[in-house]
Amino acid sequence: MSYDGVSKPNLVALLKERDQLVVRQEALIQRQLKKLERASEQVVLWQHRALHDPLTGLLNRPAFYEQIETQLALLRRFISDSQVLAVILVDVDRFKEVNDTHGHAAGDDVLMAVAKRLTMDVFCRPVDKVARLGGDEFAAIGLIAANDVMSAMAAVLRIFYERLCRTMAQPIQSGQVAIRLGLSVGVSFAPFDGGNIVSLLAAADNALYQAKKEKEPEKCTMKFFGR
Repeated sequence: MSYDGVSKPNLVALLKERDQLVVRQEALIQRQLKKLERASEQVVLWQHRALHDPLTGLLNRPAFYEQIETQLALLRRFISDSQVLAVILVDVDRFKEVNDTHGHAAGDDVLMAVAKRLTMDVFCRPVDKVARLGGDEFAAIGLIAANDVMSAMAAVLRIFYERLCRTMAQPIQSGQVAIRLGLSVGVSFAPFDGGNIVSLLAAADNALYQAKKEKEPEKCTMKFFGR
């Protein structure tokens, strides 16, 4: 018996060959899909590494600056006059002393602990962004409800500073060593202290310098630009 001139044995062989080809094609498609999935995961990983500090997982400096620019654009276009952007710079006091006394592993423990406390205990609202700028320098931004400088300062003290003091009152554990540290904090506000990233960071840095001058051992000292 034949079908369109093809004998039954030959037809069976052709069908079997076809089925094998389909299986091979499906396997090839699955391999290609897995390669694409791995490549996509690698791209996501590279993107994350490009935007985040490798030690703490926080935003890095370029990513943080981009967040400031984004928030300033939103502030100018969509937010009412009752919203203020706080730009906050944070330095760990006596960090060099920790490295010199207890070693760099302890220093890394301190940086990771500070990062975790800043994100989990202090700047923990969805609108807050936290970064490590490098070394023992951290930074944050957050929108707050305020109509003027005084109400903005009061809001920062209530929302952030009280939490900061409370969480840093607890020692940081590194192995068998309990390390007590304070933080120096400088704050500027948009639009009161500037409308662009350069002026706001310069103002916050100026306030940070004043905080360092007036700091107390193992305490958190916060200063506002020009106040």
